[in-house]
This record gives sequence, C-alpha cells and structure tokens, in this order.
Amino acid sequence: MHAGIRNNVSFLSVLVKIPFKLNNLQCLVKFQIYINFRTIITLSHENKFEK
Repeated sequence: MHAGIRNNVSFLSVLVKIPFKLNNLQCLVKFQIYINFRTIITLSHENKFEK
C-alpha cells in the first residue's frame, strides 16, 4: 500500500514536470482540470453509494 502511494506521487510529479519542461502552461491547466473533474465524479459517486 505504502509503495503504491509513493509510486502515485512520483508518477504525478513526473506528469506535473512534463508541462514545465515543455514550457506549456496550457497543458498543465488541462491536466489540473482533468484531475478536478475526476475528483468531483469520484466524490459524487461515493455520495450516491452512501445514500
């Protein structure tokens, strides 16, 4: 479990670094919107299952 979390963090840090290496902020913004979108969907699904 702990190793999985560490892998996810390193994976995310790589994804975040890529746009900066490309000097492409638009790519980073799209990535953040995607993450926020996925988080909202996940939370809404969890709320539906709880009720």
